[in-house]
Amino acid sequence: MQVFSAHLHMDEATPHLHIDFVPFATNSKRGLETRISLKQAPAEQGFSGGARGDTEWSQWVRSEKEQLSQAMERHDIEWEQLGTHDEHLSVMNYKKEQLVNDVKALEKSISKLQNQQVDVKAEEQIDVKNVPLSSKVML
Repeated sequence: MQVFSAHLHMDEATPHLHIDFVPFATNSKRGLETRISLKQAPAEQGFSGGARGDTEWSQWVRSEKEQLSQAMERHDIEWEQLGTHDEHLSVMNYKKEQLVNDVKALEKSISKLQNQQVDVKAEEQIDVKNVPLSSKVML
């Protein structure tokens, strides 16, 4: 596996890291000698699949997290692991969720404005009289 970039995102509820990599394996017996493979690439690094869910890929991810944790420790950076992992949304579902939140906020604003509305008919019924010898009016 070849990691080619990592980006720390501080723009959401919890800071998180995006790691970009190319999982390639060499010495392939069929097809191209070097090929992309999420199974073979970690296997070539010594990770072997175990029970269901304990794949070469998941072992590699755990190993990378452990190495990252050790690097952070060397630099006195604390990693608070919250044990939460929200499912990533597709762009369409994310935008849909944002629109739903926007609509809720607008509905709340409308409700507030409706509660603040002045009774126009009551205002129209106010009797206005001119003040003699002045440009002012009396209510």
